[in-house]
Amino acid sequence: MKQEPTPQQKKRFKKTAFLCWAALIGVGLSGGCENGRGALENGASEAAPQTAAVVDQHIITLTEVDERIQQALFYEAFGDDAASLYAARQEAVDELVGEYLLEQAALADGQTPEAWLDRSLTELPPIGEQEVTDLFEQARDRLPPEAQPEDYAEPLRAFLAGQRIGTILDGLREQAQVKVSLPRQRAQIEAVGPSLGPPSAPVTLVEFSDFQCPYCARAVPTLKALREKYPDELRVVYRHMPLGFHPNARAAAIAATCADAQGLFWPYHDQLFEQQNALTAEDLMTHAEAVGLDAVTFKVCLEAPETAATVDADNLAAESAGVTGTPAFFINGIFLSGAQPLEVFEAVIDEELQQARP
Repeated sequence: MKQEPTPQQKKRFKKTAFLCWAALIGVGLSGGCENGRGALENGASEAAPQTAAVVDQHIITLTEVDERIQQALFYEAFGDDAASLYAARQEAVDELVGEYLLEQAALADGQTPEAWLDRSLTELPPIGEQEVTDLFEQARDRLPPEAQPEDYAEPLRAFLAGQRIGTILDGLREQAQVKVSLPRQRAQIEAVGPSLGPPSAPVTLVEFSDFQCPYCARAVPTLKALREKYPDELRVVYRHMPLGFHPNARAAAIAATCADAQGLFWPYHDQLFEQQNALTAEDLMTHAEAVGLDAVTFKVCLEAPETAATVDADNLAAESAGVTGTPAFFINGIFLSGAQPLEVFEAVIDEELQQARP
């Protein structure tokens, strides 16, 4: 089955295009169209491994040393960060896909990749001065105040040329049967707690949050936008993770649990985040009255041990999953840390929906 690329994959694919183009014309950027080929395939003879050290009669080769460094750098870059590792692997896959498609298209026409790209570029409109000027204006805030378009004409044209290569490679990918099947690491997170969206939704997002955390407040409009975009495909579940250095967070979590007991969790949730600087015990009562909670029932619930136990169970679930900060999200078990941009959530959700389709 043909798999449509996500917007993030398209961006990475265009980056691949630029790197390929730069490598072909000799700009000197790394990560071009070599497709894993090294000096041996370019005619060099295989050399004996170089010695880095000798222990008694045991030889430690330079290759072994480099492999150890690579392992250390890999762990330093990713460690237990499954999301970053997946993103890096996605980018590498997209680069390899682009390189392969370029090579195959050139081979089918009996041309080198350079010649094939040159011919393809001549079929596109040439880069105009207005395009260069428009791109300069977009980048002006990152350039010195005295900068002029003519000072940056060459790199701007290079960037625009890379975009044209991206258009060409996008066309190749649309004609190809590309199915990316990178494995995802998934945590087993129980989706219990206040929720929005149909229980049968193919995608469940579990959020661990803290009412006193400013980053959690930033995530509120993002989640609302996601619910609006995926009304039938997404279920959002809220779980508590009050951090110890937020003095009012635990009390707010307990109060929100009591609001849930009266069926008004989400109005109270919104009220707490809107009034994040007012989370004292008195404030929590004021917020309860503002959303229509029964005051007597609310007060009794605040003192009930089972209420605190619910918050503690959420907190323990977060810690067991390796969560160290808020907000933390699990989309069908896929971990995302922090108040990420909307498109990051959309990319994961779209991927999950695509896999759920027959």
